[in-house]
Amino acid sequence: MKDPFAMLPVKSRTPSSTGILDQWVTQAQRLIGARGERTRWVLASTIVAAALQRAHMHDGTPLFVVKGGVFIERALDLRARATKDLDTLFRGAVAEFERTVDSALAEPWGVLEIKWRRSSTPARTPIDRRPRRISGCEISWTWS
Repeated sequence: MKDPFAMLPVKSRTPSSTGILDQWVTQAQRLIGARGERTRWVLASTIVAAALQRAHMHDGTPLFVVKGGVFIERALDLRARATKDLDTLFRGAVAEFERTVDSALAEPWGVLEIKWRRSSTPARTPIDRRPRRISGCEISWTWS
């Protein structure tokens, strides 16, 4: 399938304010024919996924693998699935999950800063298989 984002014009500069970034996202949404806030969600989740990819094992293998709805939506077509979460597989020890997320998201992504908060984990699953949630991710500007 054709990537709907491939037809977007390449920007030769970084947006100088949140207002300009918001305008660019709104224009992109119109160009690709997306509904609602899908373009903003795809952009935000792509940034978080890319930041998580900074975490590697000693051999260079990424500790986080993106899977599920966002991956399918981005790989196939913007309208493939309406999802509001970012599913990843963490290839590390459960005890290292939060430290690894903290480390991966601590460094800004360009001019963007990513903040997250911990959420509760389901109690009925075995400890070694319990899903860990990164909830409340927020992407904000940093100014120099």
